[in-house]
Amino acid sequence: MNTPLCQISVALIFSLYSLFSNGQSKQETKPNIIVILVDDMGYSDLGSYGSDLHETPNIDKLGKSGMIFYNAYSAGHVCTPTRASLLTGKPPVSTGLTEHIRGREFKITDKHALIPPENGKGLNLNELTIAEVLKVEGYATGIVGKWHLGGDAYSANKQGFDYVISADKQSKPGIINIDEHPEYRTDLITKKAIDFVDSKKEEPFFLYLPYYAVHIPLWAKEDLLNKYEKKIKETNPVYHRNARYAAMIETLDTNIGYLIGHLKKEKLLENTLIVLTSDNGGLSVKEGAFTPATSNYPYRAGKGYLYEGGIKVPLMISWPGKVKANSTSEYPVVSYDFMTTISSVCGAIKEMPGSVDFSPIFLTEEEPEQRPIFWHAPHYSNQGGKPAAAVRMGKYKLIHYFEDASNELFNLENDEGEENNLAHILPEIRESMSSMLTEWLEETEAKIPMPNPNYQK
Repeated sequence: MNTPLCQISVALIFSLYSLFSNGQSKQETKPNIIVILVDDMGYSDLGSYGSDLHETPNIDKLGKSGMIFYNAYSAGHVCTPTRASLLTGKPPVSTGLTEHIRGREFKITDKHALIPPENGKGLNLNELTIAEVLKVEGYATGIVGKWHLGGDAYSANKQGFDYVISADKQSKPGIINIDEHPEYRTDLITKKAIDFVDSKKEEPFFLYLPYYAVHIPLWAKEDLLNKYEKKIKETNPVYHRNARYAAMIETLDTNIGYLIGHLKKEKLLENTLIVLTSDNGGLSVKEGAFTPATSNYPYRAGKGYLYEGGIKVPLMISWPGKVKANSTSEYPVVSYDFMTTISSVCGAIKEMPGSVDFSPIFLTEEEPEQRPIFWHAPHYSNQGGKPAAAVRMGKYKLIHYFEDASNELFNLENDEGEENNLAHILPEIRESMSSMLTEWLEETEAKIPMPNPNYQK
């Protein structure tokens, strides 16, 4: 039987890791790693990030036990690009997944000026994932929740995960059919995550826990829905006013409390590094029943846009005894930094171009040099975003739109809401950042949308 070249490449990488890894470090106690990825949770959806409605005591406690980041970004303004980026340490442009893998294709009409490039069908099997790296280091690897990186040909068990549990509307090995299961999906996912922890607690484990919540459809428990409908009437919050969404946030928070409580009971918490973040900004426009879901105040727009509301996300990292409690960071980090950072923490040095190992920030409070962060989103989004690319360097951020080659330049230091376009006021900075972005797009061989020959204004 012929072996695919991509499998040979991954096998070769595994062999090289095993050959050159430090034998002494393998004998040391390695930390367990849990990465909690919330789906569509906006920057200000947590109490610790300023929500004026949502109650998240368990997540807030998690943040206070370690470090909260206030300049964390998702690699994409929608889900799939960020998920691929987080697992591989590459920006979406380098994985070929620059838009979400659609259940239905976005229909381009004569009202769209551009034809977007083709998006990948799944995470290519020749990509090296965090799970594959950590397996070589002796980790048990598991994913419980939403994969969304391709169908059977690209499934998680082909990407380094040995324990794979999803919950969806189908019956397949490793998938719990939610139509045949009475439990609320978030509760079910947490129970299965705890099962994984219990089965692997005698060895170091890597648990990737991508919840389906708080993505639409907005399914809320009735008692919590009633609670927040009442709370909204009594407190009249300014920004967060969706009772169903608030109920989903609280259910998520309760489940994360269950997981952390279980780790503590099993005496695993002190040797477990926990990361909690989101795959993109919150849904702030009408898209399905009971939406908009949330507000990303004080930031502009939300999911589907390259404004701060679409890509700025909560991030907290806890590791009792290793990460200083009640610490914070303003250093800009992005999803494709996680591969390098987690690998470094686990003693498996894996440097990725453009990626930063930011573990010194939460372990020693030493900041790496700042570098530019790039985004490439050459598609029309379901939420109304137009094909664009962007770069942030220091306090400035530039967004380039492919339809008309226009640029927007913002000083995030004194204009966090991106209300004042400085592109014509600061031409030297605009040109410098535009050149930086253009050079990056060329270096990464980014696919650029093409003019639509049938376009009618």
